Amino acid sequence: MKLCVSTVVDSRYQNYIPIFLYAMNQSYPEYHIKIFTHGILKSPVLTALHYLKYDNYEIHEGLFDSFHYSKYAPISWRFVVPPSCYEGYDNVYITDIDMMIMPEKVDLLYYHLNEMGETGLCYSNSLRNSKHWKGTESFTGLHFASKEWFERTEKARQKYEIKLRLGRVGEKREYDGHMLYLMAKESGLEICKKLKLAERHHGVHLGNFRLFKTMVKLKKRMNVEKCLKWQEWQRDRLFLKLCDLASCDPVIKGQLVAMDAHCKVVIK
Repeated sequence: MKLCVSTVVDSRYQNYIPIFLYAMNQSYPEYHIKIFTHGILKSPVLTALHYLKYDNYEIHEGLFDSFHYSKYAPISWRFVVPPSCYEGYDNVYITDIDMMIMPEKVDLLYYHLNEMGETGLCYSNSLRNSKHWKGTESFTGLHFASKEWFERTEKARQKYEIKLRLGRVGEKREYDGHMLYLMAKESGLEICKKLKLAERHHGVHLGNFRLFKTMVKLKKRMNVEKCLKWQEWQRDRLFLKLCDLASCDPVIKGQLVAMDAHCKVVIK
């Protein structure tokens, strides 16, 4: 069962790429990774990639350069990557570039395959809660898709690809999940249920430090096991070097500092 892990990155988020690749290769070196960008890679990223000797990833620069750009549009672009880019893979897992994937008792691939087996759906995702824009008419941005998903949603995908290319949609921060919901609904697919999102991160979401301020919520998403794994990575000179290069971005630097502090609190 060949799995491709995929995401789309604009220039603001490029500096996450090397540490994302490190986490993936520490956790699932057997998975293939495809990253699609808006614009060419910046110098700090290229420098960091020079230190990585992995052969299981591809970075496709400029795939979305013809799309209308706005602040939140790129998170929707990841769901209209042409299916031809995923030829040869049985399944695709689309995630966030600031998600540091970690190993789990049930690995990522079989977690979602098992869920699809239970639901009978050709994809694995969860509805959002009522607090989000469009409420429960929205999926999460963490989407596991089979070949059947791409086949059955092709017309809807093409429809939203055109709208995104022209800038007619994608302006709101959470539009991506609503678009996914609409793609499923318009394609005649059954809609998934609301499930616990914290269990679906499959690692540490550095963006949590932007989204949540209370320790209770942070601990749910970044527990002792994940903190121990993070501290293990911190003992690797390569990871420290990648983090240092990524820290040229003040947002990432702040998140890495916050993650280290969080781990010290959780592991006493």
